[in-house]
Amino acid sequence: LPQGKLFIDFADQDDRDHLAEMVYHLSPALIVIDSLSSISTRGENNIEDVRDVLSFLNSLAMDAQCGLLLIHHLRKRGQLPLADTLTIDDFRGSGHIIAIARSVIGLSVIQTGPEPDRNGPRRLEIVKTNLARYPEPIGVEFLPLEPEGVYLKYGDAPQNYKEPTQQEQCETWLLQVLADGPLSPKEVIELAKEEGFARRTVYRARKNLEDRIVSTAGRRSPNNQWRLKVRDF
Repeated sequence: LPQGKLFIDFADQDDRDHLAEMVYHLSPALIVIDSLSSISTRGENNIEDVRDVLSFLNSLAMDAQCGLLLIHHLRKRGQLPLADTLTIDDFRGSGHIIAIARSVIGLSVIQTGPEPDRNGPRRLEIVKTNLARYPEPIGVEFLPLEPEGVYLKYGDAPQNYKEPTQQEQCETWLLQVLADGPLSPKEVIELAKEEGFARRTVYRARKNLEDRIVSTAGRRSPNNQWRLKVRDF
């Protein structure tokens, strides 16, 4: 920063000139701006103000023949829809921020369990591109190192957690009950009532789990029981 200044303001010509001089002398391969909300006193909502600042940065990168990476933020979590992918509407401020970019990469924390986890997996995805086909998103995890630090692990993109339906809860419960041993359908129904599952729900669960639950006798046999299928190893 120029002497006496506490923050960068690229709405100010002096700060623009200072950055231009740095780029001229350093000849960087990439200019990283972190972040848009902190580099201009004019904010990020008015299209004319945003266009002015971004046009300056874009022109600077073109003149220097280098890349430009502008870090920007998503709208607050409570305003984001629980969708499988990000869209251009999920970013804060004027739509011109996304419109002027050749490529937009989104990085978001994905809730994969019942409770939010700030250290949970991220999904890295291309939200906009003028350069190529849209690739599949990938997953990013911050895993601990010993004795300290973290490392990045890349893999399949995580999926948003969805509250299990009553049917799904019943299926999980049925597998747990039968894990202790075979039971007659009547015994299962009685236990299910205590858990709040209706008879119809239990039989739907039984049908959905045909590949994991078998009957020991015919359906009409008084000796029939349900048991977990023995898996071959």
